[in-house]
Amino acid sequence: QSYQKNYLRSFSDVSFFEIGKVFLGTKENEQKQMIAGLRAGKNNEQNHYNDCRDFDIFDVKKDLFDVVEIFGLKPASLQISDSDAPKYYHPHRSATLKLGKNIVGYFGEIHPATIKKFELKNPINAFEIFIDNLPQEPKPSSRKAFIVNDFPIVERDFAFLVDKNKEVGEIVKTISNCD
Repeated sequence: QSYQKNYLRSFSDVSFFEIGKVFLGTKENEQKQMIAGLRAGKNNEQNHYNDCRDFDIFDVKKDLFDVVEIFGLKPASLQISDSDAPKYYHPHRSATLKLGKNIVGYFGEIHPATIKKFELKNPINAFEIFIDNLPQEPKPSSRKAFIVNDFPIVERDFAFLVDKNKEVGEIVKTISNCD
């Protein structure tokens, strides 16, 4: 629903991350602490400096492994299984992450039927991690908090051809005097 809300406002290239308790429904009132992430759309804005591509399962797999490393686990110690993923994941483009017999999380592409239900067009890739199933406490983070910018994004970029003999001061003055 969060992606749908942003998609309807023309923000189709997004990455969401969330942490919180979820009800699993297996036992009465059973809750587990979970970290989840979602990536949809393009990995960066199209320009002539970088290649632009759609997010895929490998992007969310990397996100999942990055989070697992914060908790002190090495990704090589985990097993990836192509079975046991929930039905809201694509049956052939998803996987389950296990540590022994414990399920640590899931990652993959969301099932096309779910995407169609929300009237979306882009494929959506997601991951989920059960924090309670991880063996260790997280390492303290040395990263600074991300500060959200409330101003609208700039969607136009102008380029001008200028005589090489023109002085920069004249160009700056002309631009400053424009509305």
